[in-house]
Amino acid sequence: MPRAKQILSALTFGALGALGALGGCAAPTAPGMVVVRTSSSTSGPGSMLVAFPTTPCTGSDSAVFLDDHGAFVAAVAPGTATYVAFPEGATRLFVFSSHDINAEPGAWFARHEVARPPERVEQGLVVEVARRDAKNCYRFAPPFPRVVTYDDATRATKDLAWLDVRPGEGARWAAEHRARITELLEKKPGPVTSARGRFWEAGSSL
Repeated sequence: MPRAKQILSALTFGALGALGALGGCAAPTAPGMVVVRTSSSTSGPGSMLVAFPTTPCTGSDSAVFLDDHGAFVAAVAPGTATYVAFPEGATRLFVFSSHDINAEPGAWFARHEVARPPERVEQGLVVEVARRDAKNCYRFAPPFPRVVTYDDATRATKDLAWLDVRPGEGARWAAEHRARITELLEKKPGPVTSARGRFWEAGSSL
């Protein structure tokens, strides 16, 4: 892992411009997070590397990580990466699209669970957006995490901007959406329908 972190640090020199290069307009932002210069400020013992590369299907929705009490843990926007630290005592984290958290009560949503890694972290997460097929994207498809090897997660951070958590800002953001977050944690997820299209059988565990 030390070698992988050396690679990560080397990849960050051009990373701060990555967010501004997304689509030529206002870059997507992740709630409760701030851009930092290198990964060294975000990594720590037991933390899990998360990368969210941009693709032709990527929208502006972030992937938001919450603990089982609905407390904010971290988030990644398209074109960014971070290290997610599991809170003490947490055996899993829930991942939601920022779109689903901002949606009206009762709206369908996707929910994913990420199990706490062992003390020696040998895996990472790559956040992706579902495709209809090789040529077509689903409109408003929610981002979802995929477990990969640590080396694969490291390679996925190429040209990405690094984020770090602003705990106070993240806590305030979660508090503003408390009713909806409670619903997302308690209600059984289902297929995404209506304006977003029926394309995702929500709910998965990693």
